[in-house]
Amino acid sequence: MIKPFIYFTAKLLAIFSSLTMLFTAGTDISPLIISALAFSCLLLAELLVLIKLPLFKLKWIIISVVAFICFFVSAKNYFPMFAITIVQISCEYSDKKLRYEIIFVSVVLLFLLFPTNTVLGLITIILVITTLTSIYLCERIECLVKASFEKSKVISELNFKNSQMQQYIKTVRSAAIVEERNRFSSRIHDKLGHGVSGSIIMLEAAMLILKNEPDKAEKTIRKATENLRDSVNNIRIALYDERPAKMQIGMTHINQILEEFKISYNTQASAETKGDLSKIPHEIWQCIIENLKEALTNFLKHSNGTKFVLKIEVMNKILKVQYEDDGKSYGKIKYGIGLEAINERIAVSCGRMLIQNDTNGFRIINIFKL
Repeated sequence: MIKPFIYFTAKLLAIFSSLTMLFTAGTDISPLIISALAFSCLLLAELLVLIKLPLFKLKWIIISVVAFICFFVSAKNYFPMFAITIVQISCEYSDKKLRYEIIFVSVVLLFLLFPTNTVLGLITIILVITTLTSIYLCERIECLVKASFEKSKVISELNFKNSQMQQYIKTVRSAAIVEERNRFSSRIHDKLGHGVSGSIIMLEAAMLILKNEPDKAEKTIRKATENLRDSVNNIRIALYDERPAKMQIGMTHINQILEEFKISYNTQASAETKGDLSKIPHEIWQCIIENLKEALTNFLKHSNGTKFVLKIEVMNKILKVQYEDDGKSYGKIKYGIGLEAINERIAVSCGRMLIQNDTNGFRIINIFKL
């Protein structure tokens, strides 16, 4: 929609330039002024039609009519306008790859067919170059706007898919929890239900024969007691088998936090481990997880980096936990609420905190004794 205004402005400047040159030459330009006014009205009508009814055939007819009238009235006197009209036709209806070759040949032929004075020829060349530059910039802007719109559309689709993915993850997680509960309840029922039910029946039978057959009732009670003891042992075994190791709980929680962070904020986040993680006690796992949440929050708020890594290294008597990102920072680090909270949690677990910041990134290092 910008190009019709560019052509309109260029043609008006061409008409004004022609009249100025003719007036300077001392020529009687009264008829030309009338024709210039007529041309201006015609160009305004062309502009309105091109904006309101941007149809291919209609555009071709209007531009051709303007060119014909210009040629019929006086192509020599309105040489710059005729040149701009040729440029417009070439831009609108020629292949973009050959556009500039066609315009160059057309303008050269125009100079050969309608020789003009040097000044008007120079003005024509300047107007043609200015018009072509404006059209090129206009098309580039349109391409960028279109590309921006397409990227916005893609981003909207990705955000929608992201929300769907998060909902899917929640659904799968809920289904997995329900399935695990169902499996565990079935196992408890199979291991415990029959034994306890049988023991209850035996105890009830023992109560009925307790007065008349005390010896037999005593044997029944002993048998029921053994069944209940076996059932309790089966429960303990089941709970021991079902309970995951501390390191599995800790790493599962950590990986879940990092995955959700990656999906939510479209950034890189990972965990690296080294050594025997089973040596880490439960309270330190809790400290690591809480500090991870705090470090991720600080990464979002204050870092200019794009990658976050949690490194856990278990040595013989020492545990080293490092939260690092690739954001470049300089100067002294100010302890805010987040870093103070991390330091307090480490102190409770009898650990120490170190901070490093340089051109390689920002690192929060936690040291614990095992």
